[in-house]
Amino acid sequence: MQGAGGIIPMIDIHRRLRIAREIYSSRISQDDFGSLIGMSGNTVGNYETGATTRLKDIYIQKWAEVTGVDYWWIKTGHATNENDPHTCDTCGGRTEPPVGLEPTTCALQGGTFSPIIDIFTGREAA
Repeated sequence: MQGAGGIIPMIDIHRRLRIAREIYSSRISQDDFGSLIGMSGNTVGNYETGATTRLKDIYIQKWAEVTGVDYWWIKTGHATNENDPHTCDTCGGRTEPPVGLEPTTCALQGGTFSPIIDIFTGREAA
């Protein structure tokens, strides 16, 4: 993907989780890290390799909390904009927090919510 400042590599969430753990400590094992966030080392490995595809948000939040890495970057691959937490620093597009069962969305992930979901939530389409 090409951004205003150059190429923006698309890194999947599994790789971002590993990067965050390695930023925290390049020497911490998956077992030791798992004990910090309340999961087994095997589960940490499964999250990082993509063997687990249904990632629990509570663990992504704990991952961010323990490592100090931005939660939205781990979740979406885009940095939180401090002036407007719903504007992506990477692409400048709007990110929207999930409502109910909706996924988090970003301009790089297809833009705003679909009109069908907007009907159910009462939100007007962008």
